[in-house]
Amino acid sequence: MLTASVAMPTFNRREILLQTLASLERQSVEPSRYEVLVCVDGSTDGTI
Repeated sequence: MLTASVAMPTFNRREILLQTLASLERQSVEPSRYEVLVCVDGSTDGTI
């Protein structure tokens, strides 16, 4: 059962996004219990 949603808007913050996603993976909550939504708006630094 999905219990949480994490929404992350980002623009040209590739490294910070990678660190944040890695931190989410290290949480004790089962990945099936949450979803991650990343909204990227025209970044030019490889953020996808």
